[in-house]
Amino acid sequence: MPAVVPFLRVLPQRQRSTPLLPQWALCGCLLLAAVMLRPAPALAASASESAAAIQAAVARSAQAPGTPPAAVAAAPGATGLAVAEAAPLTAADRARYLAQGRRLYRDGVRHDGSQVQASRVGAAAGQWQAPACVSCHRPSGMGTVEGNIQVPPINGRALFAGERLRERVIVSLDPRRGRLFNPSHAPYDAASLLQAVAAGVHVSGRAMNALMPRYAVDREDIQGLMIYLSTLSDADAPGDRDGHLRFATVITPEVTPERRAIFLENLRAAFDQKEGGTLPGKRHMASAAEMIYRTERHWDLDEWQLSGPASEWMAQMDALYARQAVFALVSGLGEGEWSPVQAWCEARQVPCWFPSVTAPPPAGDTFYSLYFSRGVLLEADVMATTIGHCAAGSRVVQWVADDAAARAAAARLAADLAASDCQVVAQDEPGADDILVLWQRADGLAALGAPPAARRILASGQLAGDERAPLPAAWRPRTELVVTRELPARRGQNLATLHSWLAIRGLALRDEALQSEVFFAFNYLQNTLTDMLDNVYRDFLVERGESMLNRREAQRAEEETITRMQGHPPAPSVAAASRLAPGAIFGADPDGPLAQRNTPAYLSRSGTTIYPHLGLAPGQRFASRGAYLVRLSAAGAADPVMQASAWIVPDIVGSEIAGRLAAAAPAADALSSHHPIGVAAHAP
Repeated sequence: MPAVVPFLRVLPQRQRSTPLLPQWALCGCLLLAAVMLRPAPALAASASESAAAIQAAVARSAQAPGTPPAAVAAAPGATGLAVAEAAPLTAADRARYLAQGRRLYRDGVRHDGSQVQASRVGAAAGQWQAPACVSCHRPSGMGTVEGNIQVPPINGRALFAGERLRERVIVSLDPRRGRLFNPSHAPYDAASLLQAVAAGVHVSGRAMNALMPRYAVDREDIQGLMIYLSTLSDADAPGDRDGHLRFATVITPEVTPERRAIFLENLRAAFDQKEGGTLPGKRHMASAAEMIYRTERHWDLDEWQLSGPASEWMAQMDALYARQAVFALVSGLGEGEWSPVQAWCEARQVPCWFPSVTAPPPAGDTFYSLYFSRGVLLEADVMATTIGHCAAGSRVVQWVADDAAARAAAARLAADLAASDCQVVAQDEPGADDILVLWQRADGLAALGAPPAARRILASGQLAGDERAPLPAAWRPRTELVVTRELPARRGQNLATLHSWLAIRGLALRDEALQSEVFFAFNYLQNTLTDMLDNVYRDFLVERGESMLNRREAQRAEEETITRMQGHPPAPSVAAASRLAPGAIFGADPDGPLAQRNTPAYLSRSGTTIYPHLGLAPGQRFASRGAYLVRLSAAGAADPVMQASAWIVPDIVGSEIAGRLAAAAPAADALSSHHPIGVAAHAP
């Protein structure tokens, strides 16, 4: 194995235009050879043996006499380092140590209740309050990537199991670097773990990275930490059984039948395609490790269609989950209320993976829910940012449709402006000095009469249908639409692969935004689980989802661009099945609907969805955080919208908005008359 991993690091750095299959086939052969050259027991060890090895390591650490190396004894602030004879742990002792270890790992609190202190390599003498272990090693204990630094897994199997292949945790840490796998090492015990935490010395004897703090801990802390780490990512997740991974998707009752049908048609097609390629004896070889470990599973989808008032939804979801447990909720569709679904995901610790939601609830301290954007609530924040302040005697008048999403957006804008000098009213006739805000669906816009004499008119793009909003002609020159997605003129390059997939599957383009979100949610889930190999843990899925999105988008955008620039046509059989002329799918046909000249591929593009860019980081829950202001063009124009602002990312939300808007008022005044881009605008 050590001879193979360096090759895996180097190989994918070659020309990206080279077909990947022969490269990975060679990787697989080398890795397979390395495995076969090991003693036979290496492949015979079972999961139960791995678990037994962990428990044995913890038990040995609780009893084994000895003294840590001198490096540990000299570690700054380390106390009580002598390892004394210890009796086997009782159940009560184990529970106490488990609680202590959890507090140390998650909160940075030592066994005596004090905050853990640490020193830094290369820093002046002294100690500082270091972050808790969870900050870098994450709740799952499976590690992550910090810039170019690999933070390795430290759950029980990773630390305490043996070096045999089937005992090891194999983690593909960073897809940017050729699926670089974490290296093997000898098992830790209490002494070597204390040496690592207090002195930054790896079990192999090498010095750890300088980013790893040197913590002032003692044997009592380490005993609890070992027991807690042995519980992290140590059991199969619900919904993962017998080679099958079960998912559910949730649809709330207020969704229209048309959107429900589009959503299910596209999600079912994605699952059908994935399942069609998962056959006995065949595997998608995304990596050599996946080929050898045979980690690909069949995917099953349950459709949870909720009914009745929102107060009953959690009980309905509990009943559905009790009938058939699922690993995660993939995608999902909600037009108004979504809080009960998010609350259920957090309470049951089930990932809620990029649903299509018009008004997501506030993220707060949520962990398991990841979203595309804040939807109409983001639009409200953008509006508040661009409004800035109100002149004496002027008002912000909101015309609000009678649905949950519109009411939530109107309430958000009122809250944003509550401490400002703006008087916010609803359903009134605006005067000449007032600002009118339209929270209206398409039917409400189509029924508008003559525009009022308002100083400024703003409207929600998401409720109205973005560039398809049926705004009457008299309203178009005066109305600024808030659009949270990429503009039509630049959208084609990001969505070329989606359009190709729809053509191949024989699906009509009926709702580009919704279909793009479903397509992305499924594919990003598949990419993430592929890289997770057999480490199918819920917390790890969420952590990978938030930490790898930026890298995944950049990598996929580059790969799709190269594919289109090369003009790779599909196989004739695929083209025939999709009822298209050969070459028309990926742009080889210069007159095809998806030809390069019709959907240009720029190397600078950074996304693969209807959003200009998606990105997350630990603790972030909304992948797109900005919007444009646009005006609708006259009917029949080549470009349906005219851009009226740069990409606006509101850096002020809720009650924080008042003071900062007051300070920005002069700038907002100067801009609002001719180019109302607000006070926090920048390019995407």
